Amino acid sequence: MNKLLLLVGLTIFFLSCQTKNNTRENDTDSSQHDEQADSGITQTESTDSFGENEINESKTDLTPVVTDLYWIRDLEENGKLKVGFISLSDRFFLSENPDSSAIPNTQNMDKTDYRYFTLNAKFRKRFLLKTGVSENDSVFVYDYAKNTLLTFSVKSLKAVAYLNDYMSDDECPCSQYDYMIGFEINKKELKSLSNHNRNTFAYVGKANPFVRGKMKAITWKKISSEKFPLSKSNDAESLKILKDNRYAKGIAYMYETVSNQIFIQDYIVKNSPMEAVGRHVIILNKVNGNKAGEFMYINHEGASLAPLNYGINNPNFSDIEEQWTGRLFKNQPDVIFGFEWVSFGCPRMHYIDSTGNSIRINCDNRH
Repeated sequence: MNKLLLLVGLTIFFLSCQTKNNTRENDTDSSQHDEQADSGITQTESTDSFGENEINESKTDLTPVVTDLYWIRDLEENGKLKVGFISLSDRFFLSENPDSSAIPNTQNMDKTDYRYFTLNAKFRKRFLLKTGVSENDSVFVYDYAKNTLLTFSVKSLKAVAYLNDYMSDDECPCSQYDYMIGFEINKKELKSLSNHNRNTFAYVGKANPFVRGKMKAITWKKISSEKFPLSKSNDAESLKILKDNRYAKGIAYMYETVSNQIFIQDYIVKNSPMEAVGRHVIILNKVNGNKAGEFMYINHEGASLAPLNYGINNPNFSDIEEQWTGRLFKNQPDVIFGFEWVSFGCPRMHYIDSTGNSIRINCDNRH
């Protein structure tokens, strides 16, 4: 009996020690994770082969519905500043009320600071409140061409104001309306991204919305105009240009994914066959043949047609990659974008589904 009691006692002691050790290991891992989050350590994830890193896309309350995307500006190009800048001014609704002022009074500022300055604690708090961003949020930066994801904690980033490109330091003191306000990211932290942060989107929130490794640049193939599924169209703008005697059909193109066929029909001025003035896009689901998207892009004062990929429109730029498609967001349909260059306002990306929904890419365009 004594031997049995001794054996039971030793077993309980051993299990207790093992539980404590496991607890210490878990606490250490959690502590290290918290320290990394607090310091704003950049996490870089990339693969050379698309699709190798599958993400568990089971729907949870943490999966964000993306309504706001941002571009990252390379301020070294114009401002000689070695930083990436994400402007949230498109979400910052300004007013003349002093309590909602976005920046300090520049009348009291040194002239050398007019172009670019960091917001102090008071104005940082106001900036976060007005844009609905929390210090506990993160900034997720995804380069879909390189399949690189970077993550930064908001509390580790400076909130800064940058004088827009159409204003000169000599015109200051300037009003809050002349400034773009957002987050600064040191350029050395962005070195794994494409040149000048091209092919990159940023999202601010609690969880990463991006699916990695599912975006691809479209490679267009020329087809005859007869193969363009015009009978599927119900777009008023598209039908209007068809009836305009000034225009004629130009070249048609197609690209296929696993799920969809993407068709393009260019329209040209009859006397200028080299210049496309309109681009009609129709997307068909390959399984049921139903239309999964339709868009019409027309040259006008506020936007122009982007060149098609791989030098189809301009042989001098054979490596250009403007149009992209694929899975970009968790638990959302495929997207497609890159058909126009916007001069006034900001571009949109479209979901490939029957809803016709799209997402505005906030760009803080000061034209």
